Amino acid sequence: MIAQYLKSSIGKKQIVAVTGFMLIGFVFVHLLGNLTLYSGPEAFNGYVKKLESLGPLLLLARIILASIFISHITLTAWLVVENRRARKQKYAVPIEKGKRSLATRLMPVSGTILVVFLTFHLLDFSLNNHVGPDSFIGGETLGLYGLVYNYFQSSIRIFGYIFALVFLALHLAHAFQSACQTFGIHGKDFSPKIKQASLAIAVILFIGFGSLPIYLKFFVSY
Repeated sequence: MIAQYLKSSIGKKQIVAVTGFMLIGFVFVHLLGNLTLYSGPEAFNGYVKKLESLGPLLLLARIILASIFISHITLTAWLVVENRRARKQKYAVPIEKGKRSLATRLMPVSGTILVVFLTFHLLDFSLNNHVGPDSFIGGETLGLYGLVYNYFQSSIRIFGYIFALVFLALHLAHAFQSACQTFGIHGKDFSPKIKQASLAIAVILFIGFGSLPIYLKFFVSY
């Protein structure tokens, strides 16, 4: 039963949609945690310590999150391959690009950029030494806060971070609409509201995450 469900196109699309909703939820939770950077080292590092104090539960949460992420990427790639194989011939009438949104056309590009960004993001922060040389400010370590602060003192890194956020916003804006459509949530009554919600998601996440490096670079000094 499960095997047949996974083999079916609708089954894979539904799992991609559900995992997509979960990942959007995680990104919002991650943003809420990151916003404690505005309150200074004690607040942000206190938030980090609370997470670390969860011990095995945090490890379990990370494993579940990684499983969701891998499932989302794997099944999305699977669907793309199946769709291309199904198109033995090109369409007699090509789909006009103007009828497809920018976010839709850039989904493969934005997805690839986000995977690359996430890899470096984990290496720079989660997997980096939180009390190493890069965490020192004024001769003392400020933990992960110091690591983040020093990282965003580089204009090039800020540019790269915001560049990735542009694609994150575009990707999630389309992903939310696509996931809703997968479950039949569309039509005259719902489609405009879904588009508004998608735009809101994109704007909130872009401004929320994007404001942090600007704040640390230009409004905080030690």
